[in-house]
Amino acid sequence: MDAVVANDLRKVFGEFTAVDGVSFKVEFGTTFALIGPNGAGKTTTLRMVSGLIRPTSGSITVLGGDPSVGGVRSKMSILPEDAGVYEKLTVYESIYYYGLLRGLSRSEAEMRTERLIRVLGLEDKHDEYGSKLSKGLKRKTLLGMCLVNDPQLLVLDEPTDGLDVRSAKNVRDILGKLAGDGKAIIVTSHNMSEIRSVADTIAIMDKGRIVVQGEAEKLLAEYGSDNLEELFLTLTTSEVE
Repeated sequence: MDAVVANDLRKVFGEFTAVDGVSFKVEFGTTFALIGPNGAGKTTTLRMVSGLIRPTSGSITVLGGDPSVGGVRSKMSILPEDAGVYEKLTVYESIYYYGLLRGLSRSEAEMRTERLIRVLGLEDKHDEYGSKLSKGLKRKTLLGMCLVNDPQLLVLDEPTDGLDVRSAKNVRDILGKLAGDGKAIIVTSHNMSEIRSVADTIAIMDKGRIVVQGEAEKLLAEYGSDNLEELFLTLTTSEVE
């Protein structure tokens, strides 16, 4: 079953076409990676998937419905690249209160928050305020907030940005387990080796279009590339400033 079905998505801002005829599917139990240079249209595409903006034309179905509708959005979680934590709340409070906002009971929010703090390796930062956290620890706290409501779909923009090697591997392992448990995951990252290790399907965007998509190993073989970075550079143009 498909968690996300995007068909010929197009988004125009004034005279600028940010996304131009993008189509893809994301199945439950898989990780779909959307990569491309800055300005390629990735963030706009993710915002349409998340229901934050509507496409100019084309269609998008998420979890069987319209992503802008509350009932659908309650079943997904979004981690934007530029998201920030609440500086006057502790790590525990940030995850716990977000759980309450997503409709959990107090007891359920408490249980899930404590479990996520353990899973994410944040035990020694349990009572640390957001203002005192490093960029990587803020990112892990935000991931905890995304996971607290046990979403069916995760939309993650640069989930390991700012993390050290051990923490980044921890997050990749968590994403792998979530996909194994049947969750659907959409991820973007500029780390090509990371994308290759976590993604079941990769789509490369350039100038608002998906230029190629498929399994990483098959794409590398098809284009005769030694690695994903080489394939990326072959198929995309320079970044838009």
